[in-house]
Amino acid sequence: MRRKPICGTMYIRRFKAALESGDANFFGSSGREPDYSAAVEYYKKAAEGNPNPYAKNAQYKLGYCFEHGLGVEQNEAQALIWYKRSAEAGYKAAAIRLETGNAAPPFMFSERKEYTMADKITPQQLEQAAESGDTDAMYRYWLLCKDGEDGEAYFKALGWLEYAATLGHREAADAYNAYRADNGDDDAKEDQAWV
Repeated sequence: MRRKPICGTMYIRRFKAALESGDANFFGSSGREPDYSAAVEYYKKAAEGNPNPYAKNAQYKLGYCFEHGLGVEQNEAQALIWYKRSAEAGYKAAAIRLETGNAAPPFMFSERKEYTMADKITPQQLEQAAESGDTDAMYRYWLLCKDGEDGEAYFKALGWLEYAATLGHREAADAYNAYRADNGDDDAKEDQAWV
């Protein structure tokens, strides 16, 4: 008797849940301190499996943790392995890391627009991470641009916010729904013409 391959929505949801749990532990949530060791364990779970659209993001974050010794012993060789896996899966931020030697932190800004890590990240690096498909970077870019005066950046951020929401990023979905409630559906659709 032939076994059915494990795939489908439930299969994918467990990887998404693992990635989100890793992110929550990496930066702490609900007033808790970051737990890097737990984050690494969740990222490892999210990095496995095929097909898994969340693997390349988790692999990049594992590379970052190994490179900086967050939750694991610092290990450049392990960091390179994870960065290479992520880049081979098509994650642009990992490819940039391998080419330039500079790793952007997986999450860059808090809601108060303060840096959440010691590394200073430029808006351009945040934009690169969003372009590579990092849904949290898309959401963080929105937080950075929503009150700014640069109209082009605002509309780009709004488009990324909607895209991150459609990919299941909870905070982005909440922010996008709030935007739609404040501005009406017709305005929201017109604002996304840049996509």
